[in-house]
Amino acid sequence: MYLFALPLRAIFAADVVEAIEQAIAEHIRRALDERERQDEADTWMTPAQLGEVLGISAEAVRKRVARGRIESRHHGRRLLVRLGGG
Repeated sequence: MYLFALPLRAIFAADVVEAIEQAIAEHIRRALDERERQDEADTWMTPAQLGEVLGISAEAVRKRVARGRIESRHHGRRLLVRLGGG
């Protein structure tokens, strides 16, 4: 018989099951937080949009792109910059 074929409460004491559930919930929360940070790091926008976020002009963003301080790519003719990139 496999260990996990039975409900955890049938095998372990209630406090052990609660500790396992809390550990799993914490692990899931950390994984989701990390994924959210990664999604934010992968957000691409126009220089004007990033300038608004940073409180600087679109031209200042473009200059930072030219100096290699902000990661960028082109989508057709449109310049896109990465939030948190660089």
